[in-house]
Amino acid sequence: MSQTVRITGLSSLISKMSKLNKNASNLKRPFEKSAKPIISEFKSNFGKKGKVLNSPWKKRKHPKPWSMLTKTGKLKGTWKSKAKKSSLEIENPVEYAGFQHFGTKHIDSRKIVGTNKKINEKILIKNLTNYILKPFRA
Repeated sequence: MSQTVRITGLSSLISKMSKLNKNASNLKRPFEKSAKPIISEFKSNFGKKGKVLNSPWKKRKHPKPWSMLTKTGKLKGTWKSKAKKSSLEIENPVEYAGFQHFGTKHIDSRKIVGTNKKINEKILIKNLTNYILKPFRA
């Protein structure tokens, strides 16, 4: 006498798995969703003088009446993002941004872009995970 076990529901699982793969192959949407909060983190770094990105800025050699890197607000206020299917680029196109970030012979380096635990875990990983696993939550 033979015994048969029938397992059902696999077609639904297979369908969800194929959507999972499809979602993981194009991450443009979660990257787009991540851009605004990351830029917000970069902007908050100005008020906290580098501490948001774990790179405190050195004090000025010659004090000024305005906060560091905020005289006109151009550097803090000018950000662009470009999401692609496998990457997110966030840039500050202001012509002197690189000089401030990396420093020069006459200017101390003041980091204006980078990552921290909040950017990595609470923004990027959260948005990417939610997007990739979306088929299983439906």
